[in-house]
Amino acid sequence: MKKQLLYLSILSAILVGIVFSYKSCDSKAESITELREQHKSYLSNSPFSYTQALHSYFPTSDIKHTHVEGLQGAQYIEFGEGPFAQNAPVEFTRETDMVYTQAAKQQHIHTPDGIINVSRENSSSCVLWNPWIEKSKRLSNFADDEYLSMVCLEAANVLEDNVTLEPKQSHTLVTTISWANSQ
Repeated sequence: MKKQLLYLSILSAILVGIVFSYKSCDSKAESITELREQHKSYLSNSPFSYTQALHSYFPTSDIKHTHVEGLQGAQYIEFGEGPFAQNAPVEFTRETDMVYTQAAKQQHIHTPDGIINVSRENSSSCVLWNPWIEKSKRLSNFADDEYLSMVCLEAANVLEDNVTLEPKQSHTLVTTISWANSQ
């Protein structure tokens, strides 16, 4: 399996040029950041399909008092089960690893300290993740209690939202993040 993943990584680097860009602006009212990932098909004479996600980790002072709005009406798969309909805002009371399709273009992460607005371009899928207690203990790059102060909401092109590039075509996945302080 590791050889296959390594092969796919090398193949991806050869066939697709990846360009990342970042821009940010701050004002008294809010802070805005935009991340772009562009893939270009260079060497192949045939279509190339792939999935992608911009792994965006967001701070919260208390995950137990954090929720995400804007996923209502989307379908999700979690831990290989589903699809399920998302009918309410998402609250965090356990490990969360939800892959959403047919998602609205913008979600709002409500934290005790303010609202993080996350929007996407060229994507109808996203991933919502928090490792919770047991997985945090198993992750080498996480402190045991770090799950309490973070949430990940990734712009993605996954499942039926994957991307197929024809020769000389490009695709850009964009996520725009803004912060609004609580009033």
